[in-house]
Amino acid sequence: MLETHLEDLEAEAYLKEKGRSWEGCAMGSSGRSGGIILMRKKYSMRGMVVYKDEQCTNCILEKENGKQFLITCIYAGTNIISKSRLWKMLGELNISDLPWMLVGDMNCIIEAKEKR
Repeated sequence: MLETHLEDLEAEAYLKEKGRSWEGCAMGSSGRSGGIILMRKKYSMRGMVVYKDEQCTNCILEKENGKQFLITCIYAGTNIISKSRLWKMLGELNISDLPWMLVGDMNCIIEAKEKR
């Protein structure tokens, strides 16, 4: 998983540059908000995107032994409205018995002094 400031077309071009041994999906940046590129070695496991929006990409990955898990790659918005939409969607998505991994940038801080 890479955090990037590439827009959609640039992020897709980056994936293509990696060659035939890699595949993935991209969630391009928007304005000052970054995006995410999710990549995997093509033959290491199978994957399928099940949901994608401006804040996250959800994939089901299947390992060689047949075991599956859900991975959610997040680049959360910075305002309370977009964060609320993200948390609501995550609550609705958690309907599976699959192991679930959430990774990325939640844009959450503990103290105000962490802001730039």
